[in-house]
Amino acid sequence: MKDNKNLIIAILLAAVLVMSVGYAALSTSLQVGGTATIATNAKWDVEITGITVKSTTGNVTPGTPTFTATTATFNTTLAQPGDSATYEVTIENKGTIDATYSSVTRAIEAATGDNAVKGVIVYSDTEPGTAGSTVLAAGESKTATITVKFDDSATTVDAGTSRTATYTYQFVQASA
Repeated sequence: MKDNKNLIIAILLAAVLVMSVGYAALSTSLQVGGTATIATNAKWDVEITGITVKSTTGNVTPGTPTFTATTATFNTTLAQPGDSATYEVTIENKGTIDATYSSVTRAIEAATGDNAVKGVIVYSDTEPGTAGSTVLAAGESKTATITVKFDDSATTVDAGTSRTATYTYQFVQASA
């Protein structure tokens, strides 16, 4: 009986050994690795490349608009109700990464309370596309327009009245 026990233990040990070797033979570890590098020519560069007087109405002195890569400035003198000047701002993608027009922020000086007289100067604009869906591809340009107008219905105004406005156009990386 003792020999049978030893035989059974030997058979069980042999079975465990065969199963271990079999598992090792049927088991494989796979490893995947890599490196990503940004291309040396990849460039984000959306900027203002121009501002021009598109049109004037009435007795307007539009001044000479100026710009840098991130700002455009104009100074307009309006002489009487109905006078207006429209400026066209060119925005260009000089980079290699497509951009999506995201939003515009309009910061127009308040015309309330003591500044109510400033309400005779009215600003309006057209955006360079539809926010969230207009893509400015690499090498492409879009335009925005800004119009400043001496309100037609103005009956009194203080000479020298001025009103400032700042438009901020936001672009983000386009989805792939």
